[in-house]
Amino acid sequence: MMKKIGIVGGGLAGVSIAWGLAQKADLVLFDAGEAGASELPAGMVNPFMGRLARPIWRMEAIWDAFHAFLHRTGTASLFKPSGLLRPVQYPRQKEYFQHMVARFSHRLSWWSAEEVAERFPTVVAPDGALWVKDAGILPMRTWVHAMRSLIRKTGHEVYERMRIVDWQETNTGVRVQAATGEIFQVSHLIVAPGAGFVHLPALRKLKLHRIKGQMVEIVPPEGTIPPLGGSGYVLPLDGQTFLGSSYEHTFTDLRPSPDKAREILEKIARMWPDVHTAAIRATYVGVRVTVPGTRLPMVGPLPGHRRVWIATGLGTRGILMSLWLGTHLYDWLQAGRPPYAELHPRET
Repeated sequence: MMKKIGIVGGGLAGVSIAWGLAQKADLVLFDAGEAGASELPAGMVNPFMGRLARPIWRMEAIWDAFHAFLHRTGTASLFKPSGLLRPVQYPRQKEYFQHMVARFSHRLSWWSAEEVAERFPTVVAPDGALWVKDAGILPMRTWVHAMRSLIRKTGHEVYERMRIVDWQETNTGVRVQAATGEIFQVSHLIVAPGAGFVHLPALRKLKLHRIKGQMVEIVPPEGTIPPLGGSGYVLPLDGQTFLGSSYEHTFTDLRPSPDKAREILEKIARMWPDVHTAAIRATYVGVRVTVPGTRLPMVGPLPGHRRVWIATGLGTRGILMSLWLGTHLYDWLQAGRPPYAELHPRET
């Protein structure tokens, strides 16, 4: 029996996993308090990703798990089921979009250029657009903080600004060492550090990659704008409007860049020309972690370990994937590894 499970990371993946485990075991959650993608103010929840709007891996199960998770935690009201408009960006994309509509008519619709112009006159879509019915927006930072509070209120230990620097696995558990010198004893340890994995020597050999992304908040021009995706994205949420994103694969600091902000506005202007009249209100930076060569997270026991697991690499699908992981991870721990070989940890 798992008496106490430790979780390293209090971001999106960490709190999702923690809540799923909290129903079946005692927890201790360690949050280093470092800014990551989970601290961005908003995130798009979209089950059809990429240039071709392909369904995400195990879409139906993951989408159902997402909504079930929100309802179980009492946070469903934070999710805004707004839909997402994806104007065609190049000729062949129209063909792909219409093919997806034929396959998933219960989740997708096709809008002609005339329909787009009638509903949203400020949006440019001369070749039509895909409407993703199921998409929506989650105030990510608000949701993550609400989940940390909920985990604490249900009687579990939550340590904020507590960095874990090392651990030793034994036959009966894991001895966890914090930067403060404190030692914690747990039966299993789940390492879900997001971009903070670079601080942990045991994780540096894993096939993981960090991407810095910048988000811009603007004072929007007059007129109604829907959530937009394709050439960048537009997220209107509770009177605020957020634009994204930059993708920096090599970076030395986490400061916002005015050049990247301008690039974001230029991308958005292809779909929404009026954005050029908008004033920038604020900029935000987050770092996503991906697994090169796959669009899937990395989940399972670390190589050479049985009781120490990794759960990271959620990338742009972080919201949907993290809540699905939170639903299943306890059973996977009991089984010794996830049933999906494509998720298992890989070294470089």
